[in-house]
Amino acid sequence: MTHATTFTAADERKVLDAVPTGLFIGGRWRDAQGGARARVEDPATGGLLTEVADASPGDGLEALAAAHAAQPTLAAMPPRERSEILYRAYQLLRERADDLALLMTLEMGKPVAEARGEVGYASEFLRWFAEEAVRIDGGYQVVPDGRTRLLTMRQPVGICVFVTPLPGGGLNVINGTDAGGVMEPLIRDGRARKLSFTGSTPVGKKLLGQASEKVLRTSLELGGNASFIVLDDADVDAAVEGAMVAKMRNMGEACTAANRVYVQRGVADEFARKLAERMGALKVGRGTEDGVQVGPLIDSKALTKVTGLVTDAVTNGASVALGG
Repeated sequence: MTHATTFTAADERKVLDAVPTGLFIGGRWRDAQGGARARVEDPATGGLLTEVADASPGDGLEALAAAHAAQPTLAAMPPRERSEILYRAYQLLRERADDLALLMTLEMGKPVAEARGEVGYASEFLRWFAEEAVRIDGGYQVVPDGRTRLLTMRQPVGICVFVTPLPGGGLNVINGTDAGGVMEPLIRDGRARKLSFTGSTPVGKKLLGQASEKVLRTSLELGGNASFIVLDDADVDAAVEGAMVAKMRNMGEACTAANRVYVQRGVADEFARKLAERMGALKVGRGTEDGVQVGPLIDSKALTKVTGLVTDAVTNGASVALGG
């Protein structure tokens, strides 16, 4: 398969125009209550890409009601049918990989080659679970006192609220700028049975507190602060390459990115020099441009945050090895 390396404005407009901009609730696309819209901007230029429906708490509750109505049908669905739906989703993701990669780059800035790799990686999760859907197991065993036997069967949890993305109503997608306002009534309603969230620790704590009132199952992946350690006996060149992968993937905006680098004194100067040289050789630009290795940060807030971190470090005695 061959892939385009450069894109025209017409290419970009084509993939943008193909994307629904409404909320997906109860098996259909529709506008947000009140017609509110949210801007989606190109982080490389600040230009407007499109506007999408901006969900309200009322929209969230409508999505919850649709999921609640669909839940009995989904719970009774045979494993093979579940598997076929997931596998078809995997196929569609692979078929549309180039368009999805370009969309990802336009929205968040990473180079298209990296975005294309992420789409392929994501599709494999669908294939994995398509195969696992027909292997839902349980257990049959003698209890410790030997008097009875224990049968264990796995059952669907119920409605899940995912802070991220079957029959109509089984999957509902609601975009919104007021995430807190939309989420709180969903969690407190009582019909949802599970919450999944990936994001900062402060927000995770708040959601966990709300979920505890309804005893919801929760899956939280919260803010990390990964370290990268280089000792005196390290292969410095290999360490530099490792640091580039650990820090520069996704413009450093990955939840697993190395945020702290500890280098033993014996190799500190050499490591810093070589890392600066390696970073200085990277091509920076808009992610759709040929050969670009580093795109922009996700938005102006991220830029302000990073600028503040650099300023704070220099104020407290750090020196700038590259740029600045």
